[in-house]
Amino acid sequence: MIWSVLQHATSIAIGVAVVIYFLLLYFIFRRLKTQHVDLWNDLGQPRIISDRSVTHMRSVSSLYRSGKYLSLNDPTVGRLLAGWMFAGRAIGGVFILALIVNLMIR
Repeated sequence: MIWSVLQHATSIAIGVAVVIYFLLLYFIFRRLKTQHVDLWNDLGQPRIISDRSVTHMRSVSSLYRSGKYLSLNDPTVGRLLAGWMFAGRAIGGVFILALIVNLMIR
């Protein structure tokens, strides 16, 4: 019984984390497009749904890891990037938890 509840809870948690992940990514792209057009152009005019979505996500991840966003002097971008990176890690962590729960059920 408890394992079944955990299995459903992890599925819901993954779903919520994925929605948050893409919402934050959308807000990052929108903020860059409206407030930092030059950087948005340098990143290839990123969009969530495009043939280069993975490339755009890597560019944004690199922007965060390199700290280049700090030169924008825009704390909103920093918070959005930090939240997006955390959501990505949360997805990975909950996914691993879901795998463990599924292995325990069998």
